Amino acid sequence: MLQRDLSRELIKWSQSPLRAPLILRGARQVGKSWLVSEFGKSFDQFIEINFEKQASLKQLFEGDININSL
Repeated sequence: MLQRDLSRELIKWSQSPLRAPLILRGARQVGKSWLVSEFGKSFDQFIEINFEKQASLKQLFEGDININSL
């Protein structure tokens, strides 16, 4: 039930023309990563970066960020 409610909220966020960047916060091991992965499947293009599993990717976000270089 809670998963469906959260999924609905993410869909509502994605459809808003005034949406701000998405930040999910919560306790450890409650399903945040799973929720984002499932939500990402609804898009044609989706990139998931998990800094815990891919620590070397942190350097992409250091300094002046250029979206084209990412």
